[in-house]
Amino acid sequence: MDKNEIIELIMRTMMEESEAIHHAASAARDGATHEESAAEDRYDTRALELSYLAGAQASRAEWLRNVASFFRNWRPGAFQEGDYIRPGCLIEVESEHGRRWLLLAPVGGGERVTYQDHEVSVVTPESPIGQELIGLEPGDDFELTLDGHTLDHEVLTVL
Repeated sequence: MDKNEIIELIMRTMMEESEAIHHAASAARDGATHEESAAEDRYDTRALELSYLAGAQASRAEWLRNVASFFRNWRPGAFQEGDYIRPGCLIEVESEHGRRWLLLAPVGGGERVTYQDHEVSVVTPESPIGQELIGLEPGDDFELTLDGHTLDHEVLTVL
């Protein structure tokens, strides 16, 4: 796994998603101001709903651009033996549900990319799993409780 290639892939994916959402926001904005969207009576809220949709999509597109810009310029250092997990680490964990790769990053939590047939999820230090990972080393175990279910995890690899 090449952490820098994964970061580049995350950045490109977010920029592509931002562009797609930007186009959708433009279409919604155009629909909100189109003459066919004019209210026929006081209960007709099509134009208002389209304008809310356009605003939300524009906000999401801007957030994606900002986070992509962060990833474009972010160059976390390599993990060295004796280091503890911190933002910038690419981590492989295992639970009873199998293995998965996580990139611990300051921003972008919830984003996912596929790299060499592996799904890599971005998690932040503020997320439940991010809070558990900070300060661990390869070979450490931790528990994660979500929705009342506790799963045991093991840190397998840190890059």
